[in-house]
Amino acid sequence: MSVAPAASPSALASLMGSPEVLVDGAFWRSLLVAVETQPLGVQSLAGASGIEHRILDVGVDQVRSRIVVLTDSADPKVSAFIQSDLQQIYPDQKVIAARAALVDVRPGLSQIAKSGAFSSYTLAQLKEVSTALSEKTDDRKLLQILELLVGDMRLRTNNPSAFAKQLLGQLTALNWAIKDFEEGNSLGSLIGSLTSNITEEVDGQLGICVIPVSRMSADEVENVKSSGSLGAARDLLSRYDVLEYFFPRTPDLALGLIDRGIKTVDALERSISLAPQHGHPLADGENSPSIGSVIAELQSHGFVAEGEFGFQTTVAGVEARALVKFKPKESLLVKIKHFASTAPLLKYFFKP
Repeated sequence: MSVAPAASPSALASLMGSPEVLVDGAFWRSLLVAVETQPLGVQSLAGASGIEHRILDVGVDQVRSRIVVLTDSADPKVSAFIQSDLQQIYPDQKVIAARAALVDVRPGLSQIAKSGAFSSYTLAQLKEVSTALSEKTDDRKLLQILELLVGDMRLRTNNPSAFAKQLLGQLTALNWAIKDFEEGNSLGSLIGSLTSNITEEVDGQLGICVIPVSRMSADEVENVKSSGSLGAARDLLSRYDVLEYFFPRTPDLALGLIDRGIKTVDALERSISLAPQHGHPLADGENSPSIGSVIAELQSHGFVAEGEFGFQTTVAGVEARALVKFKPKESLLVKIKHFASTAPLLKYFFKP
């Protein structure tokens, strides 16, 4: 296997010399303002359990009686508990938790497995690359791999322990019980085995919004921090499908709920009305269209059809939904369905 010539100057050396961008309180404050809350600059809050929860910050919306709590917990279930614990302390408020994902190795692993640049390597060849990298003959491949796994390496967090806990939690969740793996097997096969037991996002199952900091660039974060405009933070949240979690669009809610089994006009109206009741005001505001007109629009686009037992998504609707099912805003549909039913959302995750 040939090894590319050493970069001059070294890619890693250039990286280490590049300006770092800190993901800190100024960034979190901008995000809280972008979702129309007033940041309090608080890093801990006590819940009904008596536990003092460490948080990134909290924002208050007195007009809508909302409290938005930002956490960087490694375990999404901890963020869900924080939300529930604080909700009991502030029963007249709608407490909403959002979890900052500082690192997410799974998309990177998946990309490496599918990438022609890496997936065809065997374990034996990777040992050669590792040896070459350790001798600093070429660090560009190492830089590529690291950035796929941890994102823009110019980003720094003011809480390294939270980053380390998230990274460790994700690594331990991988399927390390791999048997009969030979040096001739490809990297793609190895990664496929490692990630074989990863199920859908726990955050989404709990209705917790993820803020995918790991996917953001240092330039995007710096732009939010340095800009005096509210638009920069809102644009960033919109780009990563976070803003619609806080301010959902009626047509998107209707299509998502129909896809999740809400089939009648009355049931859709009740379910969509639950969003603002629980702290998620509709982006349409007072100009929110009627459910009838929304369904007519979805039908005109071929996303929804009326069947024997009510409305259902068409093939085109399913395809449209597939593009957003794992976006942060999708967590809101889980919350709405929970509030519309009697089944407790956390029953599965917090067994006695």
